[in-house]
Amino acid sequence: MAEGLFDRSPFQTDAVEENKLLSLPCPPTTAQDFSDEEHDGPSSTSPNQLTSEQIRTTLSPAAEEKNVKLIVRHQHMHFKSPLRSQMWKALYLRMEGIAGNTTDALNAASLADATASLYQETIKTCFSTQDLKSEEIGLPSFVEDKLTQSYYLNNRGKLTVARVLSCFAYNQPDIQYCPMLYPIASVLRHYLSEEDTYGLLAIMAASKRAKYLYLSKNEFDIAAMTAYELSQKFARKHLVYLEVSSSHEEIMNLFNNWLWWIFHYLPFTHVVRIIDCYLVEGYKIFYRIGFALLRIFVKYLRLGTSKWHGLIKSRGLVGGFMYFCTEIPVSPDALMTKAFRIRRFGRAELHKTYIQTQVQMKTDGRLNAFNRNGGRSLSNDNLPSPQVVDNITATSTTLTYKAVSQFNEFFFFHIVNGFFFERWRLNFLFLKDMFLTLDHGSTTQYIFQGIIIISLLLREMFQKSVYFVWSDEI
Repeated sequence: MAEGLFDRSPFQTDAVEENKLLSLPCPPTTAQDFSDEEHDGPSSTSPNQLTSEQIRTTLSPAAEEKNVKLIVRHQHMHFKSPLRSQMWKALYLRMEGIAGNTTDALNAASLADATASLYQETIKTCFSTQDLKSEEIGLPSFVEDKLTQSYYLNNRGKLTVARVLSCFAYNQPDIQYCPMLYPIASVLRHYLSEEDTYGLLAIMAASKRAKYLYLSKNEFDIAAMTAYELSQKFARKHLVYLEVSSSHEEIMNLFNNWLWWIFHYLPFTHVVRIIDCYLVEGYKIFYRIGFALLRIFVKYLRLGTSKWHGLIKSRGLVGGFMYFCTEIPVSPDALMTKAFRIRRFGRAELHKTYIQTQVQMKTDGRLNAFNRNGGRSLSNDNLPSPQVVDNITATSTTLTYKAVSQFNEFFFFHIVNGFFFERWRLNFLFLKDMFLTLDHGSTTQYIFQGIIIISLLLREMFQKSVYFVWSDEI
């Protein structure tokens, strides 16, 4: 690496605990060899150091996807390198260009600027000011509080991630369950601006070419079982070894949290290298990493003189695997090399197995009656059932449906009377003004949920009040 490369900070200094990050040791940037029988195919181990100019040209929207994949896969770069922020920004602009059907870098940059402007406007709408408040910002409902890995973000960085996700939820109200967004946004925020972090999340959610996110609880559950099914093919003997050492229930518990192998257990340095490829290949890379982790884990368990020997017996399968990932004895590039040596795994194989698993889980009754709205039970008309009405709460820092009785009365009187008897007076502007911010109510999506609930409880009254069938209108 060139002299003076680290003269400027590689991180977003206003968002991270820079001293802690810079004090972390840099793993070797060459992939250590696995001299065993598990080599499935060739893998480049020669370092490929891109310059700033090469990043702009070889990762542009006009570059061929195959070439971009190879460049990013074989790019060996310290996590402290300032080139990474440039590379991730270039990959983001490439994604904007693909989504906008343009190969012109300037047009892609204009699309990114437009997304940044939308983000700033959304901040004003949601928080009434663009200034970052010092108090805690409530997280949207698709985030699980126990899965908020922030890595080395400082307090300001965490607040900006919460603000990014709040704006994302405001503009993507149909996404109700996606806990992987928080750790991904946190990693991105180490190297990208707040606006670019939001832009990347938005483009990932809308991507049709490569899939990046699981956007419902059902999708997440199917993906976990898909990882197990694929592991039986691509890490078969390693899975057999684990099944002999532990129960089937422990195996399934391990795979139920398969994405957290990466986002909760692996060190930051390894996660950053994985995100490099994720920005190009989508969530397919997570499966490759999963296979590689299983293979490496079992290899070290078999070493009789290793400190890993007897790990399952002393800690259990899940605890032992968690400890192994946390203290993983291979470098990030060695892990990536192992992952990409796995042959005959691609997007088509993943899609086929995912569909087969989905059908099987539906047949076995292992999927709840969920759709993209996350965790609410549905009626036969695809509406919330009366049994779960009492459990619905609004995401707000100041109130919930059940906590404030005055809100229930206000909601019932104005919405029911205003909509049922003076339907033409209720419009989107009224809803937006009445529930403008996360601090004084709820986002618009919860108002529609309330209307749907009322239509269920007062269906007969509703059908007599208007000339159309409410279930058809929904």
